[in-house]
Amino acid sequence: MNETIAQVWARAGFKQPTPIQAATYEPLLQKQNILGLAPTGTGKTLAFSLPILERLTPGDGGQVIILVSSQELAHQIRGALAPFVQALGLKQTVLTGNANVKRQLEHLKQKPEVLIATVGRLMELLNKGKVKAKHLQTVIFDEADALMVDNGREKLQMVVDHLPKTLQFAFFGATTSDDVTAFAAQNRVTLTKIDVRQQAEAESQVKHLFLQTSEKGKAVVLKELSRHKHFYGIVFFRQKNQLIKVSHILNDWHVPTLVLDGRKDSMTRKNALQDFRKHQVKLLLTTDMAARGLDIDNLTHVINFDIPEDKATYIHRSGRTGRMGKKGTVLNLGNAHDQRQLQQLIAADMPLTRVYLVQGQLQNQPQSTADAPATTTVEQPDHSKSHATGHKKQAFAKQPRPNKPANKRNKHRAKKSKDKGRPKWA
Repeated sequence: MNETIAQVWARAGFKQPTPIQAATYEPLLQKQNILGLAPTGTGKTLAFSLPILERLTPGDGGQVIILVSSQELAHQIRGALAPFVQALGLKQTVLTGNANVKRQLEHLKQKPEVLIATVGRLMELLNKGKVKAKHLQTVIFDEADALMVDNGREKLQMVVDHLPKTLQFAFFGATTSDDVTAFAAQNRVTLTKIDVRQQAEAESQVKHLFLQTSEKGKAVVLKELSRHKHFYGIVFFRQKNQLIKVSHILNDWHVPTLVLDGRKDSMTRKNALQDFRKHQVKLLLTTDMAARGLDIDNLTHVINFDIPEDKATYIHRSGRTGRMGKKGTVLNLGNAHDQRQLQQLIAADMPLTRVYLVQGQLQNQPQSTADAPATTTVEQPDHSKSHATGHKKQAFAKQPRPNKPANKRNKHRAKKSKDKGRPKWA
């Protein structure tokens, strides 16, 4: 680490590099092609960027491209790199879709050395000749496996075909896929694999909990948890429709929430994240792709409203809390079948603890034997159905109405007799 970077590092309060930072610094500095794997929240952004920044020449234009899967991740990386880029006399810019392309073109005229881009916008600007790759040295694929989904591998190949043939490739993520290694082989790149996941996971302070509840009771759990002073969490959904439905329910209960939806415009998403980071609300509702790679300081909880379909998704969701060695909690909601499914998915690596909701608090045991059914399953009140059913409903129907005072009863009868036979229009 050169002196300038070391000084910024110290001012930022960093002391020791994380395992992934220590393991990848020298190989990246020496222009090796690597596959770097580490749990989320262990400093991968600085791991892949600092050794590359050390090699860049100010004023030579684009020398490194960092490819990302979302605009939120792009802006997050820019923020993390800003003090180092400035100290080294470099410039950086973000190129993402759903943003002002004219402003991005103006930034490109300043010849930034670091380009942080989503694949679609980068491809668009390459086709128009607006991105110059003459001095390009390195391409970094952040959250590499996410970049490969939904025909992503073909799109990445189109980008690489526009770039110089001799480039350093660096793939980073918490999980990987066969597509990553196949893509590297397709481009005749031999990767050095650096995997520190087992070491970092052994040091993790994240608890993995399961609360058994009905589908209707899940929103009640969110309401109860949001009342706690120190609660601050992201709630993950599989489907956007379910997300919106729960958001409306919580709003009806006057529980403030924010929604991070991948199909909303960039400014709306940016404002939602800014408000959440300022702790203006305690619940951020999102889907997997919208929150991939997000770094939220001091996030206490990740809540899986729906159990993820695969282990990789669970790992990425869980990585939003307990970052950089801090404590965190992952709370999973579902029925007994969901619990069995989740245990098969993660229990070998992440022990799962059963918990109960007792008077708004998560506890390892029901409050008492009598309380067990109520604390095991949390139900959302259903106001559309009568609670008086069966013999209770019949008993209620037979209850006599209270008698009116005699004077009022006689007065009412007299008026009725007087009005009898009078035309309705009288």
